[in-house]
Amino acid sequence: KTTNGGINWGYQETVDTSYHFGGGDAIYFINSTSGWMYGSGDGVHTTNGGGPIIYTDISNNSINLPNTFVLKQNYPNPFNPTTTIEFSLSRDSYVKLKIFDISGKIIFTVINDFLLYAGNHKYTIDAFNTLGLSSGVYFYRLEATGRNKNNEVFIETKKMLMIK
Repeated sequence: KTTNGGINWGYQETVDTSYHFGGGDAIYFINSTSGWMYGSGDGVHTTNGGGPIIYTDISNNSINLPNTFVLKQNYPNPFNPTTTIEFSLSRDSYVKLKIFDISGKIIFTVINDFLLYAGNHKYTIDAFNTLGLSSGVYFYRLEATGRNKNNEVFIETKKMLMIK
């Protein structure tokens, strides 16, 4: 959780029933205990089916709006078990961010057709241990479609390597 507007992030030791997550448009579970919920730049993550909440390290910095869509290389790369993916959106877009194995099978969806505002975005992903994935090559793909769902679509895929 954060107590200073996102400058520092930490773990919530007990369940906070006073927290109201506004605008949660996207809820994704990769199994019966691990899942994420995102909305308006906020995110929550659970690895125990909704027990104590772990706020994911999500950053949305739109002070300097980018001129183009950009998908950066994850870091660290190689990684074990956590990696960070950064991307820039030149305009408000519906975004999909998915992780694939070497055969092209979707391992999990980080973001599924969720509206994100123009700016720089950063997602730290820690699901690789939870999923029990083996060392190897994985891919992540960003798809961004203009807010008006016009023909403007940005798609890019990058390779990442997990080493246990």
